[in-house]
Amino acid sequence: FFFSSRRRHTRLQGDWSSDVCSSDLSAHYNLGYCYLKSANYAAALQQFEKAVPSAKQSSTVFEQDGYVRQADGNFMLKQYTQARNIYQKVIDYGWRAADYATFQKAMIAGISSSKTKIDLLKSIETNYPTSSLLGEAVMEIAKTLMSDERFREAIPYLSSVVQSDTSHPYHTEALLQLGIAWYNLDEY
Repeated sequence: FFFSSRRRHTRLQGDWSSDVCSSDLSAHYNLGYCYLKSANYAAALQQFEKAVPSAKQSSTVFEQDGYVRQADGNFMLKQYTQARNIYQKVIDYGWRAADYATFQKAMIAGISSSKTKIDLLKSIETNYPTSSLLGEAVMEIAKTLMSDERFREAIPYLSSVVQSDTSHPYHTEALLQLGIAWYNLDEY
Protein backbone atom coordinates (compact mmCIF):
# COMPACT_ATOMS: atom_id res chain seq x y z
CA PHE A 1 0.00 0.00 0.00
CA PHE A 2 2.80 2.38 0.73
CA PHE A 3 3.53 2.92 -2.93
CA SER A 4 1.46 6.05 -2.53
CA SER A 5 4.46 7.12 -0.46
CA ARG A 6 5.97 8.50 -3.65
CA ARG A 7 3.07 10.95 -3.78
CA ARG A 8 3.55 11.71 -0.08
CA HIS A 9 7.33 12.12 -0.64
CA THR A 10 6.75 14.71 -3.36
CA ARG A 11 4.24 16.58 -1.20
CA LEU A 12 6.53 16.55 1.82
CA GLN A 13 9.59 17.82 -0.04
CA GLY A 14 8.05 21.28 -0.15
CA ASP A 15 7.75 21.24 3.66
CA TRP A 16 11.47 20.87 4.27
CA SER A 17 13.74 23.81 4.79
CA SER A 18 17.32 23.43 3.61
CA ASP A 19 18.63 23.44 7.17
CA VAL A 20 16.42 20.56 8.31
CA CYS A 21 18.56 17.74 7.03
CA SER A 22 22.22 17.31 6.31
CA SER A 23 23.29 16.21 2.86
CA ASP A 24 24.29 12.77 4.23
CA LEU A 25 20.88 12.23 5.81
CA SER A 26 19.17 13.49 2.69
CA ALA A 27 21.27 11.13 0.57
CA HIS A 28 20.32 8.15 2.74
CA TYR A 29 16.68 9.20 2.61
CA ASN A 30 16.70 9.53 -1.18
CA LEU A 31 18.55 6.23 -1.56
CA GLY A 32 15.90 4.67 0.66
CA TYR A 33 13.20 5.80 -1.76
CA CYS A 34 15.20 4.49 -4.73
CA TYR A 35 15.51 1.09 -3.10
CA LEU A 36 11.84 1.18 -2.09
CA LYS A 37 10.81 1.89 -5.68
CA SER A 38 12.95 -0.99 -6.94
CA ALA A 39 11.43 -3.35 -4.31
CA ASN A 40 14.76 -3.83 -2.50
CA TYR A 41 13.12 -3.49 0.90
CA ALA A 42 16.07 -4.60 3.02
CA ALA A 43 18.32 -1.95 1.46
CA ALA A 44 15.54 0.65 1.69
CA LEU A 45 15.07 -0.08 5.38
CA GLN A 46 18.79 0.21 5.98
CA GLN A 47 18.93 3.61 4.27
CA PHE A 48 15.90 4.97 6.11
CA GLU A 49 17.40 3.82 9.41
CA LYS A 50 20.58 5.76 8.56
CA ALA A 51 18.55 8.81 7.55
CA VAL A 52 16.43 8.75 10.71
CA PRO A 53 18.21 6.84 13.49
CA SER A 54 15.63 7.84 16.10
CA ALA A 55 12.31 9.62 16.30
CA LYS A 56 10.62 11.84 18.84
CA GLN A 57 7.34 13.64 18.94
CA SER A 58 8.97 16.88 17.78
CA SER A 59 10.65 15.23 14.77
CA THR A 60 10.72 17.23 11.55
CA VAL A 61 8.47 16.29 8.63
CA PHE A 62 11.55 14.77 6.97
CA GLU A 63 12.30 12.62 10.01
CA GLN A 64 8.65 11.62 10.38
CA ASP A 65 8.42 10.41 6.80
CA GLY A 66 11.72 8.53 7.02
CA TYR A 67 10.53 6.85 10.21
CA VAL A 68 7.25 5.81 8.58
CA ARG A 69 9.22 4.33 5.68
CA GLN A 70 11.20 2.26 8.19
CA ALA A 71 7.89 0.75 9.23
CA ASP A 72 7.02 0.16 5.57
CA GLY A 73 10.33 -1.61 5.00
CA ASN A 74 9.71 -3.85 7.99
CA PHE A 75 6.18 -4.49 6.75
CA MET A 76 7.36 -5.58 3.31
CA LEU A 77 10.02 -7.80 4.88
CA LYS A 78 7.25 -9.43 6.95
CA GLN A 79 8.79 -8.15 10.17
CA TYR A 80 5.34 -7.29 11.44
CA THR A 81 6.16 -6.76 15.10
CA GLN A 82 8.76 -4.11 14.28
CA ALA A 83 6.47 -2.48 11.72
CA ARG A 84 3.51 -2.46 14.12
CA ASN A 85 5.62 -0.88 16.88
CA ILE A 86 6.81 1.92 14.60
CA TYR A 87 3.30 2.55 13.23
CA GLN A 88 2.02 2.70 16.82
CA LYS A 89 4.63 5.29 17.72
CA VAL A 90 3.55 7.39 14.72
CA ILE A 91 -0.04 7.20 15.95
CA ASP A 92 0.94 8.00 19.55
CA TYR A 93 2.96 11.03 18.42
CA GLY A 94 -0.01 12.31 16.40
CA TRP A 95 2.09 12.87 13.29
CA ARG A 96 0.46 13.77 10.00
CA ALA A 97 0.85 10.15 8.80
CA ALA A 98 -1.09 8.74 11.77
CA ASP A 99 -4.03 7.83 9.52
CA TYR A 100 -1.70 5.91 7.21
CA ALA A 101 -0.04 4.22 10.20
CA THR A 102 -3.48 3.16 11.45
CA PHE A 103 -4.34 1.74 8.04
CA GLN A 104 -1.08 -0.21 7.92
CA LYS A 105 -1.56 -1.43 11.49
CA ALA A 106 -4.97 -2.71 10.41
CA MET A 107 -3.39 -4.66 7.55
CA ILE A 108 -1.00 -6.29 10.03
CA ALA A 109 -3.83 -7.04 12.45
CA GLY A 110 -5.78 -8.68 9.63
CA ILE A 111 -3.23 -11.47 9.47
CA SER A 112 -4.63 -12.92 12.66
CA SER A 113 -7.88 -11.11 13.41
CA SER A 114 -10.50 -9.77 11.03
CA LYS A 115 -12.30 -8.11 13.94
CA THR A 116 -9.25 -6.12 15.03
CA LYS A 117 -8.54 -5.17 11.43
CA ILE A 118 -12.08 -3.89 10.93
CA ASP A 119 -12.05 -2.02 14.25
CA LEU A 120 -8.82 -0.23 13.30
CA LEU A 121 -10.15 0.62 9.85
CA LYS A 122 -13.35 2.01 11.37
CA SER A 123 -11.25 4.15 13.71
CA ILE A 124 -9.82 6.01 10.72
CA GLU A 125 -13.20 7.62 10.05
CA THR A 126 -13.60 8.51 13.72
CA ASN A 127 -10.08 9.75 14.42
CA TYR A 128 -9.18 11.17 10.99
CA PRO A 129 -12.45 12.33 9.38
CA THR A 130 -10.65 14.27 6.63
CA SER A 131 -8.18 11.49 5.77
CA SER A 132 -7.57 10.76 2.11
CA LEU A 133 -7.60 7.08 3.12
CA LEU A 134 -11.28 6.96 4.12
CA GLY A 135 -12.43 5.44 0.82
CA GLU A 136 -9.70 2.82 0.92
CA ALA A 137 -10.51 2.01 4.54
CA VAL A 138 -14.21 1.53 3.75
CA MET A 139 -13.38 -0.69 0.79
CA GLU A 140 -10.92 -2.72 2.87
CA ILE A 141 -13.63 -3.24 5.51
CA ALA A 142 -15.95 -4.50 2.78
CA LYS A 143 -13.29 -6.83 1.34
CA THR A 144 -12.57 -8.26 4.78
CA LEU A 145 -16.26 -8.88 5.45
CA MET A 146 -16.64 -10.48 2.03
CA SER A 147 -13.69 -12.80 2.61
CA ASP A 148 -15.25 -13.78 5.94
CA GLU A 149 -18.49 -14.50 4.02
CA ARG A 150 -20.31 -11.84 6.02
CA PHE A 151 -22.03 -10.63 2.88
CA ARG A 152 -24.94 -8.79 4.47
CA GLU A 153 -22.57 -6.78 6.68
CA ALA A 154 -20.43 -5.87 3.65
CA ILE A 155 -23.34 -4.43 1.66
CA PRO A 156 -23.59 -1.03 3.46
CA TYR A 157 -19.85 -0.44 2.99
CA LEU A 158 -19.95 -1.41 -0.67
CA SER A 159 -23.07 0.69 -1.20
CA SER A 160 -21.41 3.74 0.32
CA VAL A 161 -18.52 3.42 -2.14
CA VAL A 162 -20.92 2.95 -5.07
CA GLN A 163 -23.06 5.93 -4.03
CA SER A 164 -20.16 8.25 -3.24
CA ASP A 165 -18.84 9.15 -6.67
CA THR A 166 -18.60 7.31 -9.98
CA SER A 167 -15.01 8.51 -10.34
CA HIS A 168 -14.05 6.88 -7.04
CA PRO A 169 -11.13 4.51 -7.74
CA TYR A 170 -12.99 1.59 -6.16
CA HIS A 171 -16.39 2.31 -7.75
CA THR A 172 -16.26 -0.51 -10.30
CA GLU A 173 -14.81 -3.02 -7.84
CA ALA A 174 -17.47 -2.09 -5.29
CA LEU A 175 -20.23 -2.65 -7.86
CA LEU A 176 -18.84 -6.08 -8.67
CA GLN A 177 -18.48 -7.03 -5.00
CA LEU A 178 -21.99 -5.76 -4.30
CA GLY A 179 -23.35 -8.08 -6.99
CA ILE A 180 -21.37 -10.98 -5.53
CA ALA A 181 -22.71 -10.22 -2.05
CA TRP A 182 -26.33 -10.18 -3.25
CA TYR A 183 -25.75 -13.35 -5.28
CA ASN A 184 -24.34 -15.18 -2.25
CA LEU A 185 -27.37 -14.11 -0.23
CA ASP A 186 -29.62 -15.51 -3.00
CA GLU A 187 -31.15 -12.05 -3.35
CA TYR A 188 -30.50 -11.24 -6.99
